[in-house]
Amino acid sequence: MTFTIGRTQEHFMVWRKDLESKIPGRLTKELNKYGMGSVLIFGCGRSPFAEVFATCYPNAQITAYDADEMKIQDRKRYSNCFHNRENKVNYTSERPFQEFDTVIAFASMHENPEEIADEIVDFMRQGSSVGVLDYDMKGISREDFFVKWGHNMHEKRERADLGDKETHRLHTSFGLEDCVRIMQERSIIKFMAEGDILNGYGRPFQLENGETKEPTKHFLYAGMLL
Repeated sequence: MTFTIGRTQEHFMVWRKDLESKIPGRLTKELNKYGMGSVLIFGCGRSPFAEVFATCYPNAQITAYDADEMKIQDRKRYSNCFHNRENKVNYTSERPFQEFDTVIAFASMHENPEEIADEIVDFMRQGSSVGVLDYDMKGISREDFFVKWGHNMHEKRERADLGDKETHRLHTSFGLEDCVRIMQERSIIKFMAEGDILNGYGRPFQLENGETKEPTKHFLYAGMLL
């Protein structure tokens, strides 16, 4: 994989703007009301979310975990291109054996909701907060789904690996109501639940071929373990 510093910096700044003002920012600001402390970004993948998060919350101690070692190594190579901050993100593919003040599942819970919820709870203690940002496209048709999803490099790779049928099933079988129920069953009370939210850019945009793409939709959830 080739890393271009200019493009990487540009991508990082877009994420920084979104975290401060758009979908991720709405979630993290709500969580910050209860204090961030030690933070686990669960299922971080190749996303720059953890590093952007570190610049916005410099006092948080951040661990970014993904079981896929290749994704972790890719993310580290991106990071090393230009980052030089005191608050370094601890990227790891080894499961952390500790409890955190805050756990954030960033577009990962849809992959296996019940099992991932159990893992999230294992990382929490009484009074810990959890935030979930995930797709809110439950039940939409395959045709409509691929109009909204599958246009960036990582989505194209996932579609090629899984095939259309499994990709559609994976992203459209889980939604906000499921998240609220699953967390409630694990003694997590919600203090935020918003659905049907356009993605971070919040508006249709053009693909390279000139076609207009409607943005994907997400939901936000935040709760606290009793």
